[in-house]
Amino acid sequence: MLVVAGAGAAAAIAATSGGGTKGRHVVVAVSPLKAAPPPSATPSQTTSTTKGKPKPSALISWPRASGYTIILASLPLTGGGAQARRRGLAALKDGLRHVGVLVSSSYPSLHPGYYILFSGVYQSLEEAQAALPDARRHFRTAYASPIVR
Repeated sequence: MLVVAGAGAAAAIAATSGGGTKGRHVVVAVSPLKAAPPPSATPSQTTSTTKGKPKPSALISWPRASGYTIILASLPLTGGGAQARRRGLAALKDGLRHVGVLVSSSYPSLHPGYYILFSGVYQSLEEAQAALPDARRHFRTAYASPIVR
């Protein structure tokens, strides 16, 4: 019985050692989505316009952490970044807040090959979804999405 057990163990080791296979094995590690750091002023605090406060005229950058946002539009990279920036600046001028542009190829949670026009950086999907009605007044197909670094 000891010989049979030893032979079985040797066969199992040989089968799992990969000695007979050639080629590459791919291992994909996925980390959990981490919350974005709280912004200095949340979008809900700055969406109302008051006299004396100028409208923001610059696009925002995505922070160094993962988070959630509202995707306003996806524009192919072949169309150029100038078009994405123009649409973002037009959205700011129209009253939408915290608008930015990112390149989808830099984020594993997004389909590569696009300029992504986004609005807001949120800590949870629920916060992003709560801001959707305002975004859809400007972009009717807007949707909430995670952005993973």
